[in-house]
Amino acid sequence: MPGPLLKAQTIPSSFRVVGYYSLKAATSKIKKSTIKRLTHVNLWFLNPDSAGNLQVIFKKQNFLCRVNRLLFAKRLQEFLDAINMNITKVITAGVIGTSMMTLFSYWVSKDKDKQFREPALLAILLKRMLKTNDDKVFLLSGWIIHYKVGLIFTVLYDQFWQKTNAKPSVANGMMLGILCGLFGKEVWKTVLRLHPNPPAIDRKAYFAHLVLAHAIFGIFAAIGYRIPKGDDKLLPR
Repeated sequence: MPGPLLKAQTIPSSFRVVGYYSLKAATSKIKKSTIKRLTHVNLWFLNPDSAGNLQVIFKKQNFLCRVNRLLFAKRLQEFLDAINMNITKVITAGVIGTSMMTLFSYWVSKDKDKQFREPALLAILLKRMLKTNDDKVFLLSGWIIHYKVGLIFTVLYDQFWQKTNAKPSVANGMMLGILCGLFGKEVWKTVLRLHPNPPAIDRKAYFAHLVLAHAIFGIFAAIGYRIPKGDDKLLPR
């Protein structure tokens, strides 16, 4: 009797068993017996039809809601529920840090005549993936994603400063920013490699810029974190 591995090898390469899930369902617990039978998983947000063709045009009123769902999926919400977060400090630090980083990116883009504007690049990636022409919706989505990622990073900074009892400073803010920049560089590398039609940018220069821009983010996030007084925490539910 041939084993399961041998059986799997005899299946034609064109044969697919597709699991078609929403993002929420895919990030929830799925039975192991179901997973074992799948060769592919499609997410309806990323692959609108069951064959994986990106041809569906989203309606304006639904698109931003779906971006929100992508960024605040179940597991992220569970993480936020499980921690003591200085919410006023996080929001202040996130907004100030992201704003200063964005100003720096826009200044460098203009000075070097390159496209390093993160919200604009995110908008281009979304527009080309979903193949629609509503620039305003995608640009707004790019800005929303950009600031939400900044807030997520600041939540991690908040946990670092709480757990270590370290005071937010220019030095440790810059260190945290560089670490996030290195992580962000790898994420952008992956996104640009996997995207079906990525924008033509100077990738080497952009990746170096990301690390420096995140260092600036970290410095100003640390400064912004110290502005609100008190210890305004969001307690676990």
